[in-house]
Amino acid sequence: MERASTKRSRIHFKHNGVIAMDTGYQINMFLEEQLDHYQSMKQVVEKQTRFIEVMDIGGLTVGTSEMRGLMRKSRDIEAALRPFRQSWNNLGLDQPVKEKRRMEGLVYAIREQIEQIQEIKDRNKLLLEKSMEGVRKQMTGLETGAQATRAYVKRAAPAARFIDRSN
Repeated sequence: MERASTKRSRIHFKHNGVIAMDTGYQINMFLEEQLDHYQSMKQVVEKQTRFIEVMDIGGLTVGTSEMRGLMRKSRDIEAALRPFRQSWNNLGLDQPVKEKRRMEGLVYAIREQIEQIQEIKDRNKLLLEKSMEGVRKQMTGLETGAQATRAYVKRAAPAARFIDRSN
């Protein structure tokens, strides 16, 4: 195995003519991509908040679809990281300190994003519940109004049952 350097000053290993990245760099690339997805998810959830506030059901539906796509991408990255996670605790032992710090920083940033996303989703849930309560009250008010209107509507006199044919 011989070492070959790249433009980005990352260490790669050449083995049988194939250049493979070192493990720390690979993990950091996956984590950076995952962090990007979580940042995008946070933006989508914030957009959903605005859609809920203005009762834009179409926008909320599009946002939900966008969120599903981002979650699918995040699951794919999780699957790619799974082999590394099996020996996660031992990985840091053979990694340069710089790579190890970067890894820890990315994991921390991802956890922060997840917490923020969850907080926004919880607020959105409350907003939706309040909106639904408002809609229920409006529907109840409409129903009551319709009943009151029906009570005051002058009904036509029923047709006579007996007809005078004596003439």
